Amino acid sequence: MPQRRPKRGLAVWMTSTSLPVFVLDERRVVLVFNRGCEEWTGWEAADVIGKTCELIAEVDPQRVETVTGLLAPPPEVYAGQSCAVAVPLLDRQGQLRDGVVHFFPLGTTPGDDRYRVLGVVTPGASSLESPTFEKDLSAATHSRLAEALRANQQRYSAPFVGHGPAMQRVLARVGLAQQSQVSVHLHGATGTGKEFLSRQIHYRTAQRSRPFVPVDCRLTHAELQRVLERAFEFRDPEFQPGALCLKHVEALPRDLQVWLRDELRQEGAHPRMYSTSTVGLDVEVRDDRFDADLAVLLTTLTLDLPTLSDRREDIVLLAQQMLESFNRRQARQVAGFAADVQQAFKRYHWPGHLRELEDVVHAAWRRSENSQISMQDLPWTFQAHLDASVVPPVAQFPDLDEYLASMERGLLEDVMRAADGNKTLASTWLNIPRPKLYRRLVALGLLSTDKDDSIEEASDSGELTE
Repeated sequence: MPQRRPKRGLAVWMTSTSLPVFVLDERRVVLVFNRGCEEWTGWEAADVIGKTCELIAEVDPQRVETVTGLLAPPPEVYAGQSCAVAVPLLDRQGQLRDGVVHFFPLGTTPGDDRYRVLGVVTPGASSLESPTFEKDLSAATHSRLAEALRANQQRYSAPFVGHGPAMQRVLARVGLAQQSQVSVHLHGATGTGKEFLSRQIHYRTAQRSRPFVPVDCRLTHAELQRVLERAFEFRDPEFQPGALCLKHVEALPRDLQVWLRDELRQEGAHPRMYSTSTVGLDVEVRDDRFDADLAVLLTTLTLDLPTLSDRREDIVLLAQQMLESFNRRQARQVAGFAADVQQAFKRYHWPGHLRELEDVVHAAWRRSENSQISMQDLPWTFQAHLDASVVPPVAQFPDLDEYLASMERGLLEDVMRAADGNKTLASTWLNIPRPKLYRRLVALGLLSTDKDDSIEEASDSGELTE
């Protein structure tokens, strides 16, 4: 009986090597996740195989997207281009596992039209400074986003983008809010993400399984009263929403302010309170438009959100994060933004803040037919506003004659006032002949030409003596 030949080849090597190796198909579904990948990520192959790798930066170590989002190849790989991408990975235990993933397009095989991509990980590589990394701007931005989210998750337990000092202060308070049940007030301009941040805080607390209920305080009085009474109807937490978010709380009618204040003072359970405003509640209290005691109850923890113009160092990563959120559960993945688009985002003043940025990114994502968003994909409204914001205003200068006349008029008025109307004294101070002073006063409308002035003029000409 002939001896069976041992299995050889790529399949045996992939399953036996300690080097992290994985294989994806044309849908970016994980087909192979070897022992090396298990050791590197802390995830079992059974948890990862069959999952789709989408270009999404996720930093919750208990979510498999933390792994699959970093193993997603740039779209160019499916066009036959090999590349290397930095991966600042948090393993399942929350430990940082830096590395570089090298993607190799395997293509199809005879009789099998399914496309295959091989991924090989170099654990511990210094990735962010890698020359290969810098060649792919989209991959670089994706990894920078993951790194930024990971850093803030580890520092503040808040996986949000925020590099500048203003956002660092906000994130520090977000971390406190997630660890407590105190009321939270968010103050900032329209479009700065107040409700979004409130939701994110709620869904990272022990009450995340219970509903988050936003209420716009600009509703009619009857609607507001009905919603508030329903929220406080039961003292049993099982029947209450987990959080009540009063949007534009400064618009809450005064009688409902008093009612809510009394409800919050009662003993027993009530929803956790979030509130948002575009004006400071201290100003409303000072102007007697808001109940002072209710303001104290709602502002145990206050977050002042900066405008997007004050977060220019975050704009590209925020846009990347929004873009990746649109990639979820989509067959087509848009990897990032071209360099000129990133520069345009940095130059623009963003009067609509985060809301405007999200609208622009979503419109571009819908229009884009390539792996990167180009300037042609951006909505025309943004491009028009961009042109208007970067073209310097036309210089405006006053008419020279009018400007000189205005300056002279002011000087003569001051001198005549100081001389108590005495033209001889005024002309001496100005070191000009008295007739010239007289003519300038008449020309500038500072002296009328009535009968008395005719006498003055005659005196100036020498016909009369003063």
